[in-house]
Amino acid sequence: MRSVPTSVRAAIPAWRPTGTRRAQWWVTWALLFGISALWSISGPLFSGPDEPSHVVKGAAVARGQLVGTDRRVGAVDDPGARSATFVRVPAVFAKSHEMPACYAFRPDTPAGCAGAFAGSATEAEVFTFSGHYQPVYYAIVGVPTLVLASAKGVFLMRLLGAALSAALLASALASASSSRRRAMLIPGTALAMTPMVLYTASVVNPSALEIPAALCVWISTLVLVADLDGAGDGRLVARIGVSGALLALSRGLSPLWLVVIAMVALAATQRGTLVRLAGRRDVRLCALGLVAAIGLAAAWLVLASGLEIRDPPRAPNTSVAATVRASLGDTDTDLRGMIGWFGWLDIEAPALARHLWLSAVGAVVLGAFAVGRRRYVVALAILLVTVVVLPVVLETIQAPKLGPFWSGRYTLPLAVGVPPLAALAIADRIHQPSEILSRLVAVVLGALALGHVLSYAAATRRYTVGTSGPVMYVLGGDGWRPPVPAWALLAGFVAAAAALATWLHRLAMQPVAAEGQASPVPDPPGLHQTRPATAV
Repeated sequence: MRSVPTSVRAAIPAWRPTGTRRAQWWVTWALLFGISALWSISGPLFSGPDEPSHVVKGAAVARGQLVGTDRRVGAVDDPGARSATFVRVPAVFAKSHEMPACYAFRPDTPAGCAGAFAGSATEAEVFTFSGHYQPVYYAIVGVPTLVLASAKGVFLMRLLGAALSAALLASALASASSSRRRAMLIPGTALAMTPMVLYTASVVNPSALEIPAALCVWISTLVLVADLDGAGDGRLVARIGVSGALLALSRGLSPLWLVVIAMVALAATQRGTLVRLAGRRDVRLCALGLVAAIGLAAAWLVLASGLEIRDPPRAPNTSVAATVRASLGDTDTDLRGMIGWFGWLDIEAPALARHLWLSAVGAVVLGAFAVGRRRYVVALAILLVTVVVLPVVLETIQAPKLGPFWSGRYTLPLAVGVPPLAALAIADRIHQPSEILSRLVAVVLGALALGHVLSYAAATRRYTVGTSGPVMYVLGGDGWRPPVPAWALLAGFVAAAAALATWLHRLAMQPVAAEGQASPVPDPPGLHQTRPATAV
């Protein structure tokens, strides 16, 4: 190995070893959990999308009720009446549907009108609109309600879900950092972790499991097929198996996302690599496990009617062509929703945050098409077309019964694969990391940290004083007050976002440590390897 030029050494701080792989994972998890926990604390109870129904479903599954009894909610002649599932949970959870009603979809209204979450712990029939959803996520987050049927119990549900999401995201970053293409893959993974991803992880919603699990599958699979001779590929297979099973069992359409990920990965993989992978016992066991998980998910959908639409049609009959045009016209809205559309879709990430993300993702995608090898370009093109077309197809199929229903959050399990795949295509052409690349990664990670802070500040302002309230909401006001002073939450979030950006830059620029060993010190992080990143 040749030494790194003096100019490059001088440009980068002489980082000390980051310790073992396990220690790195825990640091990453702590930072991600801290950010999601701050989101959890600063959001009023039941302010997440459909959170009341998900909380009731979690409390029911924790008590052994996987489905429940279906009945109509509302008067027989009420056009707004909906079919719901009734379960027996503490009666206090009935108030979860009432609390956000005064401010949901009203961005100028602070959340203080909701009142306190209090009531009887005696079991009663409470409805949920998520009664037939996959039970795995709810079985995990519903446990705190067995002890605390109160506001503290709901906050613990949020924090438990945030801890699980952070574990999957930390595993995705661990897979990226084990690659010899990590200088590009880690920023690509950070690009996939939009404010919407971390916000969703902070509320009670099965997307908090689905999206991080999908990202872990994406990153681990891409590193495995591109870095077959890299470090720790046995762990990559294990991560694919665990996160893939969780993905398949998280939501109704999740098995479809797993199939699409596999198809895109196959398009990006050389034939020789496929042959070598097929000959490995752990890969075959992983594939069998994922097939079994998909089979279990399919069985639930059939036996529990998980995808059945029980409500009457909510939209007049329209032609397929008109539905397709309307759905395509919503693509821009869905894209903005992938970056950040919080709460009951009543507060959007600031324009600057959206532009930072779109500029960074656009640059890496264009760079991939400009310099990427053919197989990466083909795989990226397939993924981009699928991200746009598949939601249109699914929405068109259900339009006669549901009307327009798609949200950008639903596409995120697929869309999070775009930045890392594009970054991998570029990294495949970078034979020697440079001072410029190190600075570019630092700038990108810093810009993303700013986007997270702006999004967090906009959302917390909306809940405390409303979108028309004082910009300096952290100084207090007449609106809703979070459990911790708003100024302390914002200061903590700024510090956590900055720490995460610094830590990810450190991981991106540091050599891969041997299993269970610390990283070497003599050369600056990540810049001593000069072997061309050729395809395997």
